[in-house]
Amino acid sequence: MQECIRKDLLDFRLNWRELALSLALGLVGALVFVELRIPLPWMIGPMFANMVAALCGLKLWVPGWLKLAMLMIVGALFGMTVTPDLIHHIPQWWPTVLLIVVFVVLSVAAVTFYMRAIAKYDIMTSFFSATPGGMIAAIALAAAYRADVRIVSLSQSMRLIVTVFTIPIAFRLFADYQVSDAVAVTLPLTNYGFGDVMLGIAAGVSGYYAAKLIRVPSPHMFGPMIGVAAVNLAGIIHLQFPDPLIAAAQIVIGAEVGASFAGVRVQAVARGLAHGVGAGFLMLGVGVACAVVAHWITGTSQTQLILAFAPGGFAEMALVAFGLGSDLTFVIFHQLVRYILVMTAAPIMVAVMRRTGALPPPAQN
Repeated sequence: MQECIRKDLLDFRLNWRELALSLALGLVGALVFVELRIPLPWMIGPMFANMVAALCGLKLWVPGWLKLAMLMIVGALFGMTVTPDLIHHIPQWWPTVLLIVVFVVLSVAAVTFYMRAIAKYDIMTSFFSATPGGMIAAIALAAAYRADVRIVSLSQSMRLIVTVFTIPIAFRLFADYQVSDAVAVTLPLTNYGFGDVMLGIAAGVSGYYAAKLIRVPSPHMFGPMIGVAAVNLAGIIHLQFPDPLIAAAQIVIGAEVGASFAGVRVQAVARGLAHGVGAGFLMLGVGVACAVVAHWITGTSQTQLILAFAPGGFAEMALVAFGLGSDLTFVIFHQLVRYILVMTAAPIMVAVMRRTGALPPPAQN
């Protein structure tokens, strides 16, 4: 533990200028996107500004521990949206949950075919580029099975970028959705009881360690969400989050995603980026089609369903739903189903494909 802290401090001493630049670019990007009235400006603006700067060769850096801290804040924020109605709603959502399974199968099949037949990548690279979620697990498995990790990383990154950029902007252009004032950084830092704040922090931290202990996916976000939701449902506290804190969390998360393109030379990976964008739009199209079918079957809001089926990162899509004023519990629940399904099904599919000869044995160290 102490060794990790020393390493983080050393990294900070060496890279604090890059961090300051990333956050400054994030703030400028956010303010520009606010002026453009683009939904979720406090995350998409920093993401766009940092991505462009990184691809132009600027050295950027956002430490993992800072992003994880911001995810804990976001998780606690989402925990405050959980109400007792959720338990009653879950049994009513089984048709859309089944369609999530259909979406995962169709999207994996479609993108694997695209990457294999059109992009001409090998079967392992194509398959691991096609999983709509579980980015870290997909990259780790890709390395073990001799896939092109660089292409898989690019494809998975572009899936997230395409989804997070396209959906809010499409809603703004074609559905006339206005930017929510929920994260407008205008709420004064007053009227927050010290006891409630400390209890909320304790609930969030306790939830994180409990989630980590039982191996819940994304414990940094799910743990605080569960912990704060528990005390919220019990009626013990009712917190309100200051808008500057929510905006800061989104700036850091968006800047981290954009800065992850640091060191990527566009000329060297142009083909991989192009096919990653194509695969991202294909996967998003399958998700929107499944959302339309789900709307016909259940009558649920098409906006909610598109957000629920969108193949973006879990935290990012939850923030998009929050920024667009959608039913957060519905979106979070369906995104969680997709995430768990991909994480559990991918290793099984690898084993089946290896047994049938479609995949070679994993690389030996």
